[in-house]
Parts: sequence; structure tokens; C-alpha cells
Amino acid sequence: WKFDSKQILGIYGPFRIPLEEFLFFLIVPMAAIMTIEGVRTVKKHWPVGDEKI
Repeated sequence: WKFDSKQILGIYGPFRIPLEEFLFFLIVPMAAIMTIEGVRTVKKHWPVGDEKI
């Protein structure tokens, strides 16, 4: 598995994983959570599964 050095910043974390890879796995799930919570705020009747019965 390799990352093209021309397409990354050159900042590496543990196990020589580029910063962009870490940020991707933080930002994408956070965006998904914020999207579902935003939809739940607008559409109060939309069940997700964590509502109290």
C-alpha cells in the first residue's frame, strides 16, 4: 500500500499514515452524524432507532 508523495502534504502519523488519511476517517463519519442529526431536527417524525418507546 503506497501513497503518492505528489498528492499528499508529507505529514505522517503513526505507522507512516499520511495526515489526509487520518482526517478522512475523522471528517467523513462526523459529517454523516451531523447530516442524520440535521435531518432528524427538520423531520421530527423520521425514526432512526434510538428513540425511547
